[in-house]
Amino acid sequence: MGKKVKFAVYTSFYNCHNYVDQIFESVLSIDYDDWKWFITDDFSTDGTGHYIKEKCKGNARIEYVEQTQKKEMYWQPNKFIPKEFEYVLLVCADDKVDHMILEVYDNVIRKNQRDISVLTCDLQEIYEENRDIKSIGYVLNQENIIKKLDLYYPTMDYVNNLEYFAFGLGMCFKNYHDLNFKIEDYNASSEDFYRILYMNSLGRWIHVPRNLYIWTARSGSESRKEADLNFYQNFEIAFNKC
Repeated sequence: MGKKVKFAVYTSFYNCHNYVDQIFESVLSIDYDDWKWFITDDFSTDGTGHYIKEKCKGNARIEYVEQTQKKEMYWQPNKFIPKEFEYVLLVCADDKVDHMILEVYDNVIRKNQRDISVLTCDLQEIYEENRDIKSIGYVLNQENIIKKLDLYYPTMDYVNNLEYFAFGLGMCFKNYHDLNFKIEDYNASSEDFYRILYMNSLGRWIHVPRNLYIWTARSGSESRKEADLNFYQNFEIAFNKC
């Protein structure tokens, strides 16, 4: 299977002071040897930037980077993360990850001879209002969606011999360093779809049917609102753009 994968985790913080301790505890509990966490503040106005800088001090696992424009690292992590890191895992600032996520991804990547451009996984949602927890995989089984996804997403034969097409979180991308991936206009979750489709056009996309990512579904979240209101239209927008 070859040597183990060197991972970078990256997070862009924006006005999420109340979630900083949660994500630091989660990410720093990752049970894997070869990884580093790259973080930045996305011009917060609630003191988040100062707080995360203080929490970074003395921790060799974390590297704080400065941006010159908003969402710069979120959309172009390869500008900040060196080539030595083979794959980069996005963790949003108010979310959490399973402590084994990199171990699982390493296993999948090496079994597939590193021939993967993007990985996603099933997730758990925690609703902030009532702390209700739901385990989901975004399975898109409408005929019109599946026909389009044939162009991007390979049919997967899992342990139970099920074939399906899925979106998920836990987005992990190959660190293509010559890639100038740029978002011209931000449109919430449709841009996340766009990135997955774009990256998959460069290689293979594999979805891991295991809950490895915890998404905090909070009422004030822009992506949460957009996904709730128009999940499939967001996909259509992303597909047409790609």
